[in-house]
Amino acid sequence: MHPKQAYEQTITSKLEALPVPDMADAIWARIEAQLDLDMPTDDGGGNPSSPSGGGWAGKASLFAVIAAIVIVYFLRSRTEHPDTFDPAPAAVPGATRKLPGQPASGPAPSGAQKRITPA
Repeated sequence: MHPKQAYEQTITSKLEALPVPDMADAIWARIEAQLDLDMPTDDGGGNPSSPSGGGWAGKASLFAVIAAIVIVYFLRSRTEHPDTFDPAPAAVPGATRKLPGQPASGPAPSGAQKRITPA
């Protein structure tokens, strides 16, 4: 190692000359006083409030998050299984589909089916 500089020797000698007070009791007394002031007592008074403040804003944001999760779940389940619901049945030649408000028409007679010939 390198030898100490003159200013380092001066500082070292002054620090060695200073008496170190025994302040352990004072430090612990100060810590105990701070804990007594900062820590609430358990006297059973009132309901404790939530750390975030709670209120209607917290409840509304929780509801919004849950609603968003439910909506995403149902939308994904519909796109993953599209074959479970078929709103338009396949067209059958010769069959007619009755729509609301249309007059009823019966099916074509069994012997009168139209033949489709390629063009």
